[in-house]
Amino acid sequence: MFAMGRGIPSSEVEVQLMHHAGRAPQLNLEMYRVEPVVLERPPSNLYSGPVTLACPWCGDQVEYQVLSVAAARLQWAMWRVLTVAGLAAMAWGTVLLIQTGGSSGAGAGVLFAGIVTVFLFGSLWSADYGVNGPGAWWISRPHSLRLQPHETEDEMGTLTCERCGHREPLSNGGYAAAKARLAGHACR
Repeated sequence: MFAMGRGIPSSEVEVQLMHHAGRAPQLNLEMYRVEPVVLERPPSNLYSGPVTLACPWCGDQVEYQVLSVAAARLQWAMWRVLTVAGLAAMAWGTVLLIQTGGSSGAGAGVLFAGIVTVFLFGSLWSADYGVNGPGAWWISRPHSLRLQPHETEDEMGTLTCERCGHREPLSNGGYAAAKARLAGHACR
């Protein structure tokens, strides 16, 4: 959970603009239309720069702030330092509890504060990709933004044609849409 997995920040950020497309009650899922977008980071002499995206489905203009490479590195370093500080607090709280045989209220308090700190800042370290705005951190409606996964085709699974091996991803409109596309492809 705490490994960045995003690599060193580069001059571009590959994200997905998501538009809420409804709910699939039979699957208990919220459905989103997804559009891949590449955001340019501002020059390093700026902290952040505004970017306005036009939703291809509804036409709304959605504004985001994109951190520069230097600012993204600084913010990620801050999340790492605070996470390590939480780990140190957990270790210190554990030592205090062991030394006092578990009767130290201070040790329990430091341990609890360390756990909360690690969870909070470790989550930020893990989830942050240097873009702020509506739906950039948590899913929101009608628009959200998330980091482009490395492999989007198999993220939700695929349907495969038994005749030719053609594959349709479930991530683009769900099962019913993938089934309809598969039924209408070239070999049918």
